[in-house]
Amino acid sequence: MGDLAQFKPVFDDDGKRRKLNGSQGGRLFRAVDKPDEFVALFDWKDSEGAMKFRDSYEMHEAVQWAGVKGEARILVLEEVERVDA
Repeated sequence: MGDLAQFKPVFDDDGKRRKLNGSQGGRLFRAVDKPDEFVALFDWKDSEGAMKFRDSYEMHEAVQWAGVKGEARILVLEEVERVDA
């Protein structure tokens, strides 16, 4: 995906826009064996806000500003089940 030092400031700055679209917080992960690959998981008030954020011009611009190499995969997921272990 890219360099964390370039990605993180753009990711952090986009938090205000995520919140305006219904983000209720999330987590950023980095692959242990591929430190230039990241996964962000967010909780959203509703799927409509998540899709609006995903499809926005600003989101696609932010991906470029963050130095993402290759194609960013942005999915809106619905939780099916939560398990204890």
